[in-house]
Amino acid sequence: MQAIERFWISSLMRESTWLYPAIETIHLLGMAVLFGSIVLVDLRLMGIGRDIDPQRLFRFAIPLTLAGFLLAGASGFMLFLTEASTFIASRLFVLKISLIFMLVCNAASVHLRIKQDIGPYRDRGDEFPPLIRLQAVLSMLGWAAVLAMGRWLAYL
Repeated sequence: MQAIERFWISSLMRESTWLYPAIETIHLLGMAVLFGSIVLVDLRLMGIGRDIDPQRLFRFAIPLTLAGFLLAGASGFMLFLTEASTFIASRLFVLKISLIFMLVCNAASVHLRIKQDIGPYRDRGDEFPPLIRLQAVLSMLGWAAVLAMGRWLAYL
């Protein structure tokens, strides 16, 4: 981890007055787009907003989710480079990264199940099965926890 901290970009971010805060701002914007689009999809999966066509919402929100995830991930990686040793030793950081991995797996699971079975959901009046509704609730709670952990990392 100390070798990573010696990369030129790591040093530049630590020494620059404006670069670290600029990357952190980009990270927060990425998280806002990510979380905002996930909330819309998860609320729809839970049955809120049944007058909204799920396929149209998914076509709109999923690219935003991916863009937010890539933006937050890339900028988060840059932030990690500045203090890799400290972050990797932090249980909170490891928990945050582990939770992100689980949430991505959860999202992939939901996406694949819906993509395969969107017809039957329409036949039920867009009522999604209980397991998908549970996954949506866990997704919202999990991403909210990721946001909270990210803030706590700055102070612990």
